[in-house]
Amino acid sequence: KVRQWVKINFAKNDMSDLAPYGQYAQSTLDKCTDIGNASTTLVPDSFWVDEPHDYMQWSVQLTVPIKFVFGFLATFLIGGITGVYLASVPVDTQLHQSYFVVAHLHYVLFGGSVFAIFAGIYYWFPKITGRLLNKTLGEWHFWTTFVGFNGTFLIMHTLGLEGMPRRIWTYSNEAWALTNIIITISSFLIAFSVLLFLINIVRSWNHGEIAGNDPWQGNTLEWATTSPPPPYNFEKVPPVRSFMPVRDLRESGELVEDPPVAPVPV
Repeated sequence: KVRQWVKINFAKNDMSDLAPYGQYAQSTLDKCTDIGNASTTLVPDSFWVDEPHDYMQWSVQLTVPIKFVFGFLATFLIGGITGVYLASVPVDTQLHQSYFVVAHLHYVLFGGSVFAIFAGIYYWFPKITGRLLNKTLGEWHFWTTFVGFNGTFLIMHTLGLEGMPRRIWTYSNEAWALTNIIITISSFLIAFSVLLFLINIVRSWNHGEIAGNDPWQGNTLEWATTSPPPPYNFEKVPPVRSFMPVRDLRESGELVEDPPVAPVPV
């Protein structure tokens, strides 16, 4: 389609819209025409995408891994925005050593790592073990983590703005008591979410649903082999025709997946 666009728009040599730009427009048009001709002769037909819009018709399925990805994006974004405030010297002078800094730090570290790590584990567990993690436990794990994390650290920003310093074991302002109780309860919710995750790992390792080769309808090469993969990865190297080789094989009917086989218990 790029080739066709170049042919239609530049091979016409239509200068009516570019007249005000004179010789510069003509020079640019000549160069683009040369590029179009070169692409027609040098690039094979198999390279060009016949229906480029097909690659734009992607949809997001709200699986457990993608929910953790969204959780990572949301929390890390908040951590970055609060960091902008702390980069201002007058603001940082007031908020330094306060609970605002504690909240910002955890949004960056926890939001920027733990949510992403959980997303990776849920996504790659089927390829590693050949079995899927339990979806119901995964949903409970995500929502308890997300609610518990934000309940713990989001309202810490307000405590910091009210002047509560960090690294203290008691405080004189009784107005902070209710907020700290909410923080404590939410932190136990995070601990409960980790317990759910560990239960899910133990139960699913040998007794989870058989995943098959490609449970996520992935597009990259690792999903073209068995789960778990053999030491040699592929019996035959699959052809790569684009940045989504497994999708190409699936749509062309070349990807033949054997019936799911239960992996050997570990």
